[in-house]
Amino acid sequence: MWVHGDLIPGNLLVNHGRLSAVIDWGALNAGDPACDLQPGWNLFAGHSRTLFLSELGADDDACLRGRGWTLYQAITGLYYWDTNPG
Repeated sequence: MWVHGDLIPGNLLVNHGRLSAVIDWGALNAGDPACDLQPGWNLFAGHSRTLFLSELGADDDACLRGRGWTLYQAITGLYYWDTNPG
């Protein structure tokens, strides 16, 4: 399955409270669709997270993998701590 692979807040454009575009397709690849559940953890919390994952039909296994992908992205992002602090 094709996945975006980098669905972080900075790559999601919102207009009038609605998602209007997804940018930065540099991480586009074939992979685990749970990778694209990342907004569930880096954009939402509590009830809104539950609603987001429910609306996507994500089962428990996909949610665990999506959470793992989000953690992986956060840890690899530490590389930029010194190289790109802005």
